Amino acid sequence: MKTISRAQAAKKSIDYAKMLECEDHHDHKIIEDTHGVWRWERVLKVDKIVTGKLDLNYLVLILEYMGFDKNSEVQRKLYRDMGYSLSGYYDVFYWDVNNDKADKYRRPITAQDFKDKDDLLNKWIAEADLRAKERDKSDDRLMAGRDYLMKVNPENLTVEDCFEAFGWTRDGFNKMD
Repeated sequence: MKTISRAQAAKKSIDYAKMLECEDHHDHKIIEDTHGVWRWERVLKVDKIVTGKLDLNYLVLILEYMGFDKNSEVQRKLYRDMGYSLSGYYDVFYWDVNNDKADKYRRPITAQDFKDKDDLLNKWIAEADLRAKERDKSDDRLMAGRDYLMKVNPENLTVEDCFEAFGWTRDGFNKMD
């Protein structure tokens, strides 16, 4: 049993290259079996259960009934853990004849996606905090304007006073801080 690198598998065919690009969220090994077939490395316990006691077709129907279609990581991991061949895996999950939603597959987000991206995440958090503060200021200005309008007699109401009550200068062109 020989280990095949992902780069080596990607060079074998365009289909494998596209498939492995989508399969970069896990590090499941690819091996060459004794017959020269490239496949995902078997997880013996999973393979033994599925090939010995369960019918894969029934298991897939149960998973689909539970909402785990061919684009779910649950089904895909099952096939990898069974030691499915790369060509069979491609046919099941990436060939639109067998998976009419193949083009909609999005790999799961993993912790690796955020590694070395702390700055971006912190920037998003800071931006969200800033927007929340701006929203709170706007809410405060609206409440202050509403309170002002509720207290003033209509005959004493001026446009300039309303501008100020809602946080604008008296001419209505600039916001006050």
